[in-house]
Amino acid sequence: MNEGETEETRVYKCGSPEEFNLTIKSDFVDNDELIFYNIIGFENFFKAFLLIFQAITLEGWTLMMYNYSDTDSPITTILFFLFLVIAGAMTALNLVLAEIMNSFNT
Repeated sequence: MNEGETEETRVYKCGSPEEFNLTIKSDFVDNDELIFYNIIGFENFFKAFLLIFQAITLEGWTLMMYNYSDTDSPITTILFFLFLVIAGAMTALNLVLAEIMNSFNT
């Protein structure tokens, strides 16, 4: 408590640890997998491949882009995902359509 502050005049933020006289334990919180809220990242090759594959198939790439733009550099993130969608998805779509046309012509 600060000087001149009594228990009745003390204002707490709703749900703060001080309100309930709790101690904050933050040991190894960065290793907890739930802290990432099921966001796929670039931690290893498989996860990076899964993220790029998901973005190329156009399934939920905007949610991933918004999640990553909140982290560090929003301009770089938006440019990366737009390039990935334009170059990856459109190229993959054109390859699939070319194969379908080739099979149809034969």
